[in-house]
Amino acid sequence: MGEELRYNLEHMGDIFFNKISSVGTMVKGSTRGITLTYKICELKKEKEKLISRIGKRVVGVRTNKPAFDLTTDKKLNMLFSRLDEIQKQIDDGISERKERLYPDK
Repeated sequence: MGEELRYNLEHMGDIFFNKISSVGTMVKGSTRGITLTYKICELKKEKEKLISRIGKRVVGVRTNKPAFDLTTDKKLNMLFSRLDEIQKQIDDGISERKERLYPDK
């Protein structure tokens, strides 16, 4: 019994450091998950605003020039490309969050 107590006292710093290190790793992972959730929510809000802008642009172009080909509108193409970027970021964020929440699936 004396040797076990002596061993524990000699290695108390190592034990303490290992416990603190594991807690730090868990906190870091949890913080990343929360950050991902907020980022996804913000991207969804930005996506909704962008969809609204696209709708306004289409209505504006069709009102002014009914025969205008929408595929040649540079601003509309830019808005759609930004929408694709946002959707990709949302999908990436959701997949990363699922991997963090359910690592075995």
